[in-house]
Amino acid sequence: MTPTPDRQEIDDLKASIDLVALFESYDVPVTKVDRSIKALCPFHTETTPSMGINRKKGVYQCCVCLDGQCRLG
Repeated sequence: MTPTPDRQEIDDLKASIDLVALFESYDVPVTKVDRSIKALCPFHTETTPSMGINRKKGVYQCCVCLDGQCRLG
């Protein structure tokens, strides 16, 4: 049976993930607009960035397709 990670392990992993760097590593264009971070949504075709990334909270959300996820649970 596979061991289940405890809450602290999950929190540590979540804290180590930089969503901006993750999206950039997949060649998703990311730009800073004032205090927010915007990106082209990789889940549909678009020419204007509609996805917001919140580094502090570790979440992203597309305002068009409404796709968005927390980093891990």
